[in-house]
Amino acid sequence: MSARIQAQTGAAIRACTFHSLGLEICRSSTIANRPIIDENVANKAIKAAFDQLLATSIPYRLLAFKLMPKHLGEKYAAAARLENFRLPVKDYDFNQYAQHLVDTAKTIIQQMRSNNINVDGMRALNRQLREGLKAFPEVVINSPENAIPHILNLSVENVKGTVFQRELDAEGVCVSVKSACSSDGLPSRAVFAVSHDRRNALSSWRISLSHLTTEQEITDFMQAFDACYNALTQ
Repeated sequence: MSARIQAQTGAAIRACTFHSLGLEICRSSTIANRPIIDENVANKAIKAAFDQLLATSIPYRLLAFKLMPKHLGEKYAAAARLENFRLPVKDYDFNQYAQHLVDTAKTIIQQMRSNNINVDGMRALNRQLREGLKAFPEVVINSPENAIPHILNLSVENVKGTVFQRELDAEGVCVSVKSACSSDGLPSRAVFAVSHDRRNALSSWRISLSHLTTEQEITDFMQAFDACYNALTQ
């Protein structure tokens, strides 16, 4: 699913993660599924959603800051972990980066509409994935049913996430290991909080969807997954 982005940018993980940040702004701004009459109102709604996410959601903030230009990350990354962190709204470079994310969110909304695909469309693709994965007894779905639709986190019992990631990569499929902001060698804190299973949290990986994902890509993914699953669980 992210192979297309990788072909276009040469940076699949960064591109997909950046896209997820923008998509979360869309979801939080509550305007992705209703008409925009006043462009100025839309800009304010998206900017307000972004500021709210950065101010209140530490995981989102850490992920957003992780993708910042190096000099900004070095300046603010450590402080961003604190509950009382205040946005550096007087920093010109920070404001430029923030506007880049806001513009990304606006572009996502426009593309969703031009392709007649919205959050409900991604939710349907997420359900299609969940239904297809039920056929594999060793699969554990870590994402709750009411989780955001563009991410599906899962584990395959007794198979390390990095191993499954490499197998899928050989099939031309890009996925990410564990959850966003997880440290190398440590279990995903988000998955552990849900499953209370350290081994499962270490084995977790996630599939990213977008408004550009098609049903055919889901079908192709399931074929690749089937081949990898059979190779690694026998």
